[in-house]
Amino acid sequence: RGNDDPDSCFSGPTTSTDATGHYSFVLNPFDTDMVMAAVTSDDMFVQSVAFASAKITVLMPTSFNDFFASRDPGTGQVTVGASGLELTGYIPVDTVVSAQFSKDGITDWQTVGTIDLGGNPASSFSQAFVHPGAGYWRLTYAGVKGLLEPAKTAAAYVG
Repeated sequence: RGNDDPDSCFSGPTTSTDATGHYSFVLNPFDTDMVMAAVTSDDMFVQSVAFASAKITVLMPTSFNDFFASRDPGTGQVTVGASGLELTGYIPVDTVVSAQFSKDGITDWQTVGTIDLGGNPASSFSQAFVHPGAGYWRLTYAGVKGLLEPAKTAAAYVG
């Protein structure tokens, strides 16, 4: 975090390179910001201090709570829903999720319709769709670029 210059204080993790000169470490940033890495060496043929920085974006997690899908034997309609969409820290004004269908639950997912949750995604929601034939259903959420991760449910079979 902070200024993009070599005099900045580096208080993060330290590591050494492996035999091929590669290194890695885990960094858990808590916000969208800048990450700076500094390299030092006692080798006189290596620049004494080199640094680089990169802009990072931290996406807040999203998830569906208690997804369900079932067919009404009387009408044949398939109802899909959840007890809410969990959005961490930020709630967009318009939250739209897609109800998707696939015959095998793996490929060829098709959006059958959308459900507009408005500004209240934490509330339970469901919607019925006219869709003949057995197959798998799921809900997806596209997320918000630069803020919220996309989310999708596991696939549920509806006969």
